[in-house]
Amino acid sequence: MRTLLCLLSGQHVPNLLAVHHFSPDRLVLIETIGMKKKHAAENFLEALKAGNIDYSGHNDIIHLEKEDDFPVIRSCMEKIYNLFPADEWIVVLTGGTKPMAICAYEFFYNKNQHCIYTNVDSPEKIMDVKTGKTEECKYRISIKEFLAGYGFGIDGNCEKNEKQNEKWWECSRIIAENEADFTFLASNDEERNVARNHGYDLQSDIISKTAIVSDSIASAFEVLNNSGKITGKIDKYQAQFLTGGWLETFIWGLLKKHQDILGIYDVRLGLKVKGINTTTNNDFDVCFMKNNSLSMIECKSGTQGNDKAGDILYKVEALIRQFRALRVNTCIVTTGTNLFDDKGKLKQNIKDRTAIYNARL
Repeated sequence: MRTLLCLLSGQHVPNLLAVHHFSPDRLVLIETIGMKKKHAAENFLEALKAGNIDYSGHNDIIHLEKEDDFPVIRSCMEKIYNLFPADEWIVVLTGGTKPMAICAYEFFYNKNQHCIYTNVDSPEKIMDVKTGKTEECKYRISIKEFLAGYGFGIDGNCEKNEKQNEKWWECSRIIAENEADFTFLASNDEERNVARNHGYDLQSDIISKTAIVSDSIASAFEVLNNSGKITGKIDKYQAQFLTGGWLETFIWGLLKKHQDILGIYDVRLGLKVKGINTTTNNDFDVCFMKNNSLSMIECKSGTQGNDKAGDILYKVEALIRQFRALRVNTCIVTTGTNLFDDKGKLKQNIKDRTAIYNARL
């Protein structure tokens, strides 16, 4: 029998990859008081289920009361080993506190068991502590698995939305190329909100200053176009596209088309992320995985002319604050020009604030 020992911490990815790489018969999870409060063991097992691995009935969760007390930790290691003394043990030293990792290494190394270590920044590279040799884990963690390990879930199914937006991507590309400052119902917030929730009845409306954009919108939404005057009923999803969603669609489609070259995968559009025991969702405009880590992109179309102070950054700060501990990479994509000076360079105050938020603009 092969048993994998994990020292649980705030970063579950190294342990998750180790399970997929070594396919143990059972798991032993050491959970400190602090990690128990964060439901680390529960979330870790849910993350495995999200990757179609179920260790229900094949795991032991050991609670460690004193995570920095060497004698207590050594005693815990001996107790754990005596549960399955005849097993082949694989011990993941990444995680836990330093005393936990030291004691785990000392005890199991002396038992001639397999101790491994991975760097959090490159968790796919698994090093054998005894030989120093490294092997690469080929498994790639999905967004669903990544979020589940931190106690977050995905609300709803975004595949239907993505399938629809695939049909509209060419239209979004034409807008991006020919009229990046495109705005629909820009002067009437109330009308925009009604359109986004209920759709809109176009009655010979001139919605674009560019003929090619008008033609593309008319073709994508199957409405009439008479020399730039658009007539027809659009639903709320089409209205959401016209009132800013086109930029999200464009960025999502662009990344998805070139994901192999960029080394990214699981590129999603409009993902709704929810925490445990809450009805509040966080919407990710565009997100993807790279190197088993999550990246999200917030998109803001239009001129952002009313955003003189660059308050676009405040709008994503809440997301960054909530997910910063998850090592999530954040990027802001905007068509607004007010964030740049006359020479086309990012204004210094905006640059300073993006640095504070650890976001890229």
